[in-house]
Amino acid sequence: MSIRVKKIGTEKATLFNKHFDKVYDYWKQKAIDEYNYHGELKLIKEHNKVIIYMIVDDVNQFTERPDWDEPLDDDDYNEL
Repeated sequence: MSIRVKKIGTEKATLFNKHFDKVYDYWKQKAIDEYNYHGELKLIKEHNKVIIYMIVDDVNQFTERPDWDEPLDDDDYNEL
C-alpha cells in the first residue's frame, strides 16, 4: 500500500539540526492553518534540504464522482 503525501515546504538541513522543535512546530502550525491538517508531518532530507510533506488520506476517486455512476444518454454522446 502506498502513502500519498503533499509537499508543503522546504527548509535548510542546518536549520533543522539547530532548531528542530521550533521549525517542526512552525510547519505543523502552517499545515493546520492553511490546509486544516492535524496529522503528522513526513520529513525527507535530500541534498542539504529537508522537504516537509503532510500525509494525505486515501480518496477513492470513483465513488466521489456521482456523475460517473449515471449512464450516458444518446444526446450526451453527440456532445462529445
